[in-house]
Amino acid sequence: MRFDDAMKERLQLGLKAEVYYDIPLREWTSFRIGGPAAAIATVEDRADVIWLLNFCAEENLPWCWIGRGSNMLVADEGFPGIIFSSGKVFEKAAFLTNSTGHGGSKKLLSAGAGISLARLSLFCSENGASGLEFVSGIPGSLGGAVVMNAGAFGGEMAGVVSRVELISRKGIFFAEGSQLDFDYRTWPWYQGFANEAVVVGVEMTLTAKDPETVRERCRELVALRRGAQKVSDPGAGSFFKNPPQKSAGRLIDSCGLKGLRIGDAMVAKEHANFLVNVGNASAADMIKLMKIVQEKVFAELGVRLEPEVRIIGGGCEL
Repeated sequence: MRFDDAMKERLQLGLKAEVYYDIPLREWTSFRIGGPAAAIATVEDRADVIWLLNFCAEENLPWCWIGRGSNMLVADEGFPGIIFSSGKVFEKAAFLTNSTGHGGSKKLLSAGAGISLARLSLFCSENGASGLEFVSGIPGSLGGAVVMNAGAFGGEMAGVVSRVELISRKGIFFAEGSQLDFDYRTWPWYQGFANEAVVVGVEMTLTAKDPETVRERCRELVALRRGAQKVSDPGAGSFFKNPPQKSAGRLIDSCGLKGLRIGDAMVAKEHANFLVNVGNASAADMIKLMKIVQEKVFAELGVRLEPEVRIIGGGCEL
């Protein structure tokens, strides 16, 4: 859809945020795939988020917080609503309580949902805060990592998150305690609010350690990740969730699917759980490739693979 002049004027008057129209989303996602968004708004404060959520409800418009676009496949038709992009206010991090010494004392970290995991990892290593080393080398932002309970090398967000700040049309609220019962690559409690509220801030309980010890562990995990995932073509990292006690990549590889190609969408030769764009792939090609992989693995091994990547736009929401 296209916004008419009246809608554009209303957005301009109601927001401090910059709003851009008909923006190709291929430039905003790690897949480098996707049609245009009707609008993209860079939200600079919490009032903007509340206002936009109410505007979308009143105009019956879909919305999506895109983060770094590192775990998202956008349909070729694009997205017919408003993409929320976080401004700098949602990219800050600070310690709420700061303890000294390296004897296992706790450090409570507060960070905006828009901060990149790379910046967050660096901030923690510089300040001697241990617990988030596992995010080293993971693309994407903190908000997306929490919603999908991102994890690697034996760690996951569930192990550090102590409170989450959310915003709905009615205002700010918090999730804590039993509401933070995460599951593998998902946050079940949040799924009931996914179309109503956005994650804007996260508090995490970390452990004080010597900064050089934290830095060394981060360097070690980055090297391990690069060694195991030598994939240079645009993609979203692991495409499918690992089934219980199994590796999605090994299952796909055992079915002889490495290098399988639909148009310019391909199962990476270096890592079978990476579906990549080797040229000018369309979302339709990527989705067709995804379904072929799912069908082949189920037919040969009896295992149903679920996508870890979120698919939006074009009437498709996964």
